[in-house]
Amino acid sequence: MNVWIRDSTLKAACGNISVNRSLCSSSISNETPGSARHGAWEWVEAIVISGSYSSGATPGGNVLTVKVTDSHSQYHHVERIEISSRHLVGPGRSVLPANSFNDECDLPTDLTQLTHLHEPAVVDCLKRRCKLAGWKMYSHSGPILIAINPCKNVPGLYDSNAMKLYWNYGEHLACGGAQEDAPPPHVFGVADSAYRNMLRG
Repeated sequence: MNVWIRDSTLKAACGNISVNRSLCSSSISNETPGSARHGAWEWVEAIVISGSYSSGATPGGNVLTVKVTDSHSQYHHVERIEISSRHLVGPGRSVLPANSFNDECDLPTDLTQLTHLHEPAVVDCLKRRCKLAGWKMYSHSGPILIAINPCKNVPGLYDSNAMKLYWNYGEHLACGGAQEDAPPPHVFGVADSAYRNMLRG
């Protein structure tokens, strides 16, 4: 299975192991020192080689042996890293389970549908969705719409056909239709829902 591990935990576990410090997570290297988010993202993905991850682990138990799979990590070349079981317990634990996706089609449009819901899982899912073609820069978290700037032109994203798509779905629901085959998350969907709720209000 795959897990997310704090970079600081890997640093403590590696001790005197030589690492390539020229490599670092792009999400950190692009930040300027002193900025509000400098160094804030420190999760690294790894695969479990031996031992077992369990939220019910107790301090002093077996260690977890992992291999970092994130090519941007300075610990990527280290073959085996042993993580103490004390990092697996407590509210601020440094090892968290990663979600598994067979392919990009498995990525949920609603983050609340993730099997494991925590900071690295949410950021990873949003990052994966934003890289896909289409309108995947929008995601739901329950009733909340999350938007990520794609920094590029997305054809048809805000044209009249897109507006009609969400208006037609709103009409479908207003006539008692089932909430199935819903269009993907979009600001037009939020606007249509808000408008209809206001009319009912």
